[in-house]
Amino acid sequence: MLNRYYVDASGLSINERDKVYSDLESICFITNIDLRRPGCYEAFLEDKYDLKSLITFPDSCIVTRL
Repeated sequence: MLNRYYVDASGLSINERDKVYSDLESICFITNIDLRRPGCYEAFLEDKYDLKSLITFPDSCIVTRL
């Protein structure tokens, strides 16, 4: 099974957003850009892993498991 996450990096600089997206792409099974909200992403990861334990997110980045 896959866990679904919503990552809100909209409060970060463009460079920080790019880093978050790159990290998500390298670890997650699927990563989608939310076209309605710049800097926000939907990510899918195998349920045996926890996204927050694999990536160190900046403090202002909000990660929600859906």
